[in-house]
Amino acid sequence: MTSPFTPYLGRAPKVFVGRDIEIKNFKTALSDAKEGKPSSILLVGHRGMGKTVLLKYFASIAKELGFYTIYIALDESSDSPSALAQKIYGKVKASFEDEFINLKAKKFIKRIKPKISVRIDELEISLGASL
Repeated sequence: MTSPFTPYLGRAPKVFVGRDIEIKNFKTALSDAKEGKPSSILLVGHRGMGKTVLLKYFASIAKELGFYTIYIALDESSDSPSALAQKIYGKVKASFEDEFINLKAKKFIKRIKPKISVRIDELEISLGASL
């Protein structure tokens, strides 16, 4: 059988299998974090083993459970603690700004949601919208 995954910098496979223990441990860590007991998880492996794919999958699980997530690719520009802190700060700030804008937009749309009415007078149909 051929592999459903061709390694290419974090591209998700068509089938995601063989990571049940890691996924269970991650879900346990999220549950503990919700109870005020944060922990760390370390993923280690050779290039092409699926670390990035697994991290992105973890992020999707965390989002489904109501956690905020950010993605940062480390490179030479993150070679100092302050540079890394700046990257993290920028991503967190942007994430919350996007969330705030989305929340304001949703509230605004609910407030002005158009009401559509249909009136038939002697076979004439008129559509109107009121805000």
